[in-house]
Amino acid sequence: MDNPDINFLITKAFKAKYKSYYWNHISKLRTYVNDEMISECFEMIDSDDVKFKQIGIDILCQLGNKRGNFVESLFDKIFEILRTTSDENLICTCLFAIGHNNKHFKTKHFKTLEKFQNSESKEIRYALTFSLLGVENYKAVKMMIKLAQDRSLRVKDWATFGLGTQIEYDDEEIRQVLYKNCFSKDHQIRHEAIKGLANRENK
Repeated sequence: MDNPDINFLITKAFKAKYKSYYWNHISKLRTYVNDEMISECFEMIDSDDVKFKQIGIDILCQLGNKRGNFVESLFDKIFEILRTTSDENLICTCLFAIGHNNKHFKTKHFKTLEKFQNSESKEIRYALTFSLLGVENYKAVKMMIKLAQDRSLRVKDWATFGLGTQIEYDDEEIRQVLYKNCFSKDHQIRHEAIKGLANRENK
């Protein structure tokens, strides 16, 4: 890309040692997005370098109305990565990007995500939970029910929040896991579970 400011910010993001610095550069890069920049991001996603892939995905995944023209192509790239990579950070980047765009889910996508609910990485399971928030799909709900019983309190909290207040879907299995989490020793999980049950009792 010919723009020296963009090249400078990409280099700074690539070399950033702290997350706060990285996201500051990504936020600035999003202000430059145009057709040329979008093409550059897809080139980074197609590169062999994990960090460049992450930068390309992170720039494109939160652009408001601007992403409508390319989000389907972005999803194709992300799900291809998820089917082939074992890199924990790259998987999390992909899952968080999906979460920011999950209204574009298609049925075929859920099979790829299902394997991550059993990941040994709590970071991956947390990112998976984020990717599924607010999704009214049976397969997504089944994964969230499992995640709401996760051994990681952070994952369990977000999944309980997702089941309790982010969807209207209701069945006995959801109510059972929410009821169980009402007795959690963790205050936040307990609060989300009670709120979720109360929402369903009022319907």
